[in-house]
Amino acid sequence: MRASTVLPEDITPEAFVLAWQRCNTLAEVSAATGMDRKRASQYAGFLRKKGVPLKDMKATYDDYSDLVALAQRAGEEKATP
Repeated sequence: MRASTVLPEDITPEAFVLAWQRCNTLAEVSAATGMDRKRASQYAGFLRKKGVPLKDMKATYDDYSDLVALAQRAGEEKATP
């Protein structure tokens, strides 16, 4: 995975690291960087593998809309013959 394929064009790796270290949740990182939570988490993992000592982020949800949508899709898939 190359960093340039993960980061939006308008955020630098330095800006991502600063946002990650200053935020307390993935939702905050997402808002600060414009990345969705999954991409932000994946990029943080990529940086950790490269030796960047990013803090651990608690897996907390403050917005359950993505889980609601997931549950609805899963229910629809099950109902489809």
